Amino acid sequence: MGFFCLPPMLSAQSNRDAEQDAQILQLRTDLKSLSDLVAEHGKNLTAITRTVEAQDGAIKKLKSDFDRTVEALRNESEQQQRILQAISSTDSRGNSVLKLLPIMKQSPEFRQEVSDAVHETMRQQGTLRVRSEMSTGTNMLVNGRTYYIPPYAMIDIPVPVGTLTTELPGYEAPKNWSIGPPNYTQAIDIRPKPSPLVIVEPPPIVYPPAVVGPTVIRW
Repeated sequence: MGFFCLPPMLSAQSNRDAEQDAQILQLRTDLKSLSDLVAEHGKNLTAITRTVEAQDGAIKKLKSDFDRTVEALRNESEQQQRILQAISSTDSRGNSVLKLLPIMKQSPEFRQEVSDAVHETMRQQGTLRVRSEMSTGTNMLVNGRTYYIPPYAMIDIPVPVGTLTTELPGYEAPKNWSIGPPNYTQAIDIRPKPSPLVIVEPPPIVYPPAVVGPTVIRW
């Protein structure tokens, strides 16, 4: 059997054609990859554009809100300034002081509030709080008026602000107390008053102290 051999020229041409086909295929593959990449970048660019547009809208809204807030604050400041000028005047030192009378005439609520404040500042009445530790009732004079204090009781007696006097008739001389700020209350106790020790000689005998009557002390 004999062998058939291709001419050298035909073999070289076939090799070149195969190489060109491979290059064309690679170019097509690269072109497809490039097209896909361009499409992906296009999508990303679209998303970025939308994000920028949304942020731009948000920034514009924030600026609009800020401008409205500044305008509202400016209007409020001007209103407060007008109110201050209407209700105040300047003293000899250049300080702003309130014009109370015009405000009181215009506002019944403010007039009542000022009245309450003045009344609170100049209170005329306080409280004497009396607590008894006696087993029997006690009569006590408060500014010359008799009050009955039940045993083991605590009562509040309204008294004028200032100095007041208490007395336990037959047991204790008058004592003075003070009623005033900050709480306008004076608390006192009525307690048993023991007698002094009694010693008899000879022989020495010590008698325990006995209760001789009530006494008033502060608590």
